[in-house]
Amino acid sequence: MVTLLLVELHHCNKLTLPGQAAPPAPCLEHLLSENLLDKLYEWGIKTGRYANAVRLEQLKLYEQLVSHSRHQLLVHEPFLRPLLKLLASSQNEIYPPDVEKRLVILLNQLCVVLMQNVHLLDLFFFSTTQTQQSHHTSNGGHTNFIIFSLLIPYVHREGSLGHQARDALLLCMALSQKNSNVGTYIATYSSICPVLVTGLGGLYSRLPNQIEIKTIDWYRITTDDVTEMPELTLFMNSLEFCNAVVQVAHTMIRQQL
Repeated sequence: MVTLLLVELHHCNKLTLPGQAAPPAPCLEHLLSENLLDKLYEWGIKTGRYANAVRLEQLKLYEQLVSHSRHQLLVHEPFLRPLLKLLASSQNEIYPPDVEKRLVILLNQLCVVLMQNVHLLDLFFFSTTQTQQSHHTSNGGHTNFIIFSLLIPYVHREGSLGHQARDALLLCMALSQKNSNVGTYIATYSSICPVLVTGLGGLYSRLPNQIEIKTIDWYRITTDDVTEMPELTLFMNSLEFCNAVVQVAHTMIRQQL
């Protein structure tokens, strides 16, 4: 199914002459008109011990379709609704490394698309009391920016997973400058500022009390010193990330941090 859809999307994305009708996309039209992604999600939650394997394939599916269609599919309810359901059901869950990796890749991809299409941001805000039902806000609770809240648990991860998550979080911070809803959510309702500060403090407490001085003319910490000390490397990475956040984020977030 994904292969056929990607072939169609590639065909549709080709430049057409002015006035020329858009090329037909029967598979894509069928996918949307028959709510196939909704049905796939509903089936996926009933697959028992295969649930993680099915979720992995769904994450791959959305990642590929979002990256190839840019923002075009996100405006369609039959595409967006099951995507939001899948993301909402991923909150507070513990997944195997391969599922975590795919989830973060998809979230990163969505952040890139939103940076290029800021008008789509509101699609990813919904009430905390309506997580499964709708992406619209209600009076029942504060709004939740689902992409950002899913990225927070990965902010202190090492390796490529943590690197991608931090890149995506920085994109969200940059988005807060363009959309006050994002700034308000991050500063007021998300846990990112305490998480960053606590993490930085924890890494600082792990630094050695003394550093062995090997040469007489030693007078400052160099890049080589940092690389030779894993604890110092982790602390500096965290400090640099906090510094990057302060530079690109909305004033409210900056003050909170």
